[in-house]
Amino acid sequence: MTRWRWTRLRWCTSTTGSVSPTIIPSRSVFPAALFPDLPQALRRSASVTHALAAAGVTDYTRASTRLTARAASATQALHLRIAEGAPILRSVGINVDGSARPVEYGRTWFAGDRVTLTFDPGQV
Repeated sequence: MTRWRWTRLRWCTSTTGSVSPTIIPSRSVFPAALFPDLPQALRRSASVTHALAAAGVTDYTRASTRLTARAASATQALHLRIAEGAPILRSVGINVDGSARPVEYGRTWFAGDRVTLTFDPGQV
């Protein structure tokens, strides 16, 4: 199966008054057969939501998320501006369309000491 891969570095500013923005590296994989023009749409908007909408996916949801703590590799440490071996949190998620068809497999890495993730099962 052919897949499109998209890697990006995003800047995230803190809502808690952090002095400097945090860089968040991520990598997404999309089924190329479903979205033959997705690379062009991603280059135009740099937004997964807008690119998928342009490809006909008007809504999608997170089917699963897996979080794993790891030690940062040299490359991850460079991107996250932390020491090699410092703790990072890796998120692996699968997004599906309204028919429960997978549309994105994504991985994101966070500096362990600069992120708080809150899960609220009461929120839909």
